[in-house]
Amino acid sequence: MRKPLVPVVSAGDTRQSLEALRDYLADALDHTDSPRDQAPLAARLAAVLEKLDDMKKGGDDDSDGLFGAAPAVGSSAPGAGS
Repeated sequence: MRKPLVPVVSAGDTRQSLEALRDYLADALDHTDSPRDQAPLAARLAAVLEKLDDMKKGGDDDSDGLFGAAPAVGSSAPGAGS
């Protein structure tokens, strides 16, 4: 049975939130037979596991883009300006 994510995430602890999300994704992957659903679940699970591993190593950046890409500072549209 899945634990609700909202109470864990609402507490604001990133590591515990990622661990709860890891467990949620693993459970969802175990309970789906649809290849269409398995691929994105497996990809997201791998990203969460990588992020947790990075946190264990002391890295705290989001260079893997797990939480979405941030725009580059000072970037402009291709062909604009110069």
